[in-house]
Amino acid sequence: MAETAAKLFGLNWCKNRGYDIVWGETDYMLLTIWIKKEWRPPWALENQIQEIQKLVDYHGFNISHCFREANKPADKLAALSHGLVGYMSSTPSRNFLDILRV
Repeated sequence: MAETAAKLFGLNWCKNRGYDIVWGETDYMLLTIWIKKEWRPPWALENQIQEIQKLVDYHGFNISHCFREANKPADKLAALSHGLVGYMSSTPSRNFLDILRV
């Protein structure tokens, strides 16, 4: 599942850059439930979920659920990223932030 892979990638990215305080949000409630060990994930996602759980437990990262309406800026960023080559490493310009307005 793409959301699980994206969450794992994002948490590893933060860990590799030495971030101490990380709060990950997802609009996929089941992912939050699986990460918090309230339910067992499907076997196809079990390895990725366990890796996420290790990162969360070891590094003290937080994962929480947010409603889809609150996640629209992240959805827009994801959609915009499909046309990019490389990645952003600096704060976006004000014009770019206007694009994210929902």
